[in-house]
Amino acid sequence: MIVSAVFGSALTGGLIMVFGVTLRAPHGGIWVLPLMGGFLWFLVALAAGVALTTTIVLFLKSLDRKNVAADAVATA
Repeated sequence: MIVSAVFGSALTGGLIMVFGVTLRAPHGGIWVLPLMGGFLWFLVALAAGVALTTTIVLFLKSLDRKNVAADAVATA
């Protein structure tokens, strides 16, 4: 889970920098969303990060299932 979160947040942060998304408040949260410059690009970057995180989690969980299934067959 940590690995997927690191890669997903790195992609999101990098895309936000590339797209030039700005925030005029020194903190985050739902209350500062109207102060954000490039809000739609923020949503694109967020969606890309979520998609990457989800993909990595599903891939790593599928590896774990294959290992559990192989262990079950080996012990049977």
